[in-house]
Amino acid sequence: MFLNTGVDALAIVFFGTGLAIGLFSGESNLLLTLLPAVIVVILLLLALYVAHHADSVGRKLHRGRAKIASAIRTLAEAVEGVEAILRGRGSAKIILGALAYLLFDMAVLYGAFHAIDAHPVPSFGVVAMGYLIGSLGGSLPLPASLGSIGGMTGMLILYGVDSNDAVAAVVLYQAIGYLVPLLGGGIAYLFLRRRFGPLGHEADEAGPPSAVAAPQHAD
Repeated sequence: MFLNTGVDALAIVFFGTGLAIGLFSGESNLLLTLLPAVIVVILLLLALYVAHHADSVGRKLHRGRAKIASAIRTLAEAVEGVEAILRGRGSAKIILGALAYLLFDMAVLYGAFHAIDAHPVPSFGVVAMGYLIGSLGGSLPLPASLGSIGGMTGMLILYGVDSNDAVAAVVLYQAIGYLVPLLGGGIAYLFLRRRFGPLGHEADEAGPPSAVAAPQHAD
């Protein structure tokens, strides 16, 4: 999770800076482009510093701030785990996989604007920033991904996207996010049924195989 969070943070820096310097078309307000990128860089550096000095910081906070000290230890373990992954074999594939997952997910939201025939279609940089920052709303304990939906929609509108287009595109994106696992899971379930046969109470109703196949012996 820390690796995915790090990739998302670096994406905010990339797209935010790109919008600020004109690499991507769309929003040019530095408060919406460069400021988020700078904040993310500061938070990343702070997290890495605290993680690498977790022992000394944790000892200072152990008595009066036990929960904070525990959170710092968890952060340190997460950073150590990511560093171990990056030092190991196949780290390039892991990073490429995380990047591909993020880019394809943002591409779905970008494609949703084309699907609803939005006019104009926002640039990919704007969609990326709305996705990355707005998805933080998913951390709110709200049902049916309302946090993500509201967060993405609000950020896209803040970046100048038409409100109706933003709502329709985000809802379509979320619908696709629910539909794809449903279809994939249904297909996987059919393959599992074919491989392993009846499951649960269906196997019980069929009776134990030994009862059917057991030979009859005379006394």
